[in-house]
Amino acid sequence: MLHRPEKPASTSAASRLLRTTGLILVFFCTGLVFWKHFDGSLGGLGQPGTIRDDTGRLTHQQTQTIQDFAAALKQSFGLDFHLEISHGRPDEPDLEAEDLYLGLFPEKRRVVVVFPALLKRSLSKSALDSLQERHFEDYWSRGGWPQGLSAWMNRLWSCLADMRVPH
Repeated sequence: MLHRPEKPASTSAASRLLRTTGLILVFFCTGLVFWKHFDGSLGGLGQPGTIRDDTGRLTHQQTQTIQDFAAALKQSFGLDFHLEISHGRPDEPDLEAEDLYLGLFPEKRRVVVVFPALLKRSLSKSALDSLQERHFEDYWSRGGWPQGLSAWMNRLWSCLADMRVPH
C-alpha cells in the first residue's frame, strides 16, 4: 500500500504569497549585490579617462588616438589618463590615486603634469624633468603642441615600458 504524505498545513494563499514574495526578494537582492559588486569594474569601460580640449585644435583622429592611449594606459598600467587643453589658467585637478593628469595651456605656454605618487617615485629624475618641464619647450615656439602631445605620450609609454622590463 502506498502512503501519500499529507499536504502541509501551510498551503494557504497567504503562505504561498509570502513564500513567492520571499523568493523574488532573494533574487532581487542577489542581482543588486552582483550589480554593485561589478559596477566599478564595468562602469568605466566606455570612457577610460577624460579629454577636454577647449581650444578645438585637436582633430577627430588625434582625439581618437588619445582615447586609445588612455585605454592602453588603463589596461596595461592601471592608470586613468586625464587631458585638459585650455585657454584659461591651470586649476589644481581633483584626482584619485591612479589618475595621471596632463594640462596644456598653449596661450600661456604652460604644462601641468600630475603623476600618481607611486609612479612619480618610480620614474627617474631625468624622465620626470623631461615629461613635466622640458618636453613642450620646442613645440610651443613652433606652434606644434599637438605633435608635442603625441611625442609626450610616446615618451611616457617608453618610460613606463622600461619600468616593466627587468634590466
